[in-house]
Amino acid sequence: MQAGTASGPTVPPATTGVAYEYANYFEAGFSREEILLRFAQAYDGQQELTDRIRIVMTPSYARALLHLLQTTMARFDAVHEALGHHADDAPGPAHG
Repeated sequence: MQAGTASGPTVPPATTGVAYEYANYFEAGFSREEILLRFAQAYDGQQELTDRIRIVMTPSYARALLHLLQTTMARFDAVHEALGHHADDAPGPAHG
């Protein structure tokens, strides 16, 4: 990962040919050996979800992803708190 600067966020380097998908709806499930994550788009008044991607991983990789998300959100909160932004100002998740 590239280091963040005062003028911009910390982001992974761009990769040619990588597709980006927007998701505002998430589900998680598991079996004995796998964790399944479902990412979709949901909009008010829309009956069906638009599936974007499903990811299957082992529990050890799911734990690594959880750690990455927790660390990223802690950094995000610290930066936005320092800027005087409040969680109440941000849009909430979509409700189906």
